[in-house]
Amino acid sequence: MTETSKSTQSHGTRLTEETVRRRIGARIVELREQREWSQGELARRLGVGRARLGKWETGEHAPRIVHLLALQTALGVSLDELVNGGAEPPALALNAEERNGVEKAIGLLEQWRRRSDVKAE
Repeated sequence: MTETSKSTQSHGTRLTEETVRRRIGARIVELREQREWSQGELARRLGVGRARLGKWETGEHAPRIVHLLALQTALGVSLDELVNGGAEPPALALNAEERNGVEKAIGLLEQWRRRSDVKAE
């Protein structure tokens, strides 16, 4: 993976994978503590180990999409609130190929979500 695929310039601010992992981790901690839940309690609600949750919270690892969806449900927030704290996300300069990839991924997530909703009924 090239350095340009790992980071993006946005209004002079470099957005890296590490920055995003740390931001998400800090939001998980903030939202968990607002609910007065221990790491063990949130991990149990998510069906993951406490060590895995701890790595997400420190930004060592990022939750997979399926876990982000579980986090949004457990914490009762939107993905935007989970990732950005409800703030306006930074504008990303994507080329056409990257934009197409993002749109394709969003479409696949929407299909997966609809199938999950149907199975739950």
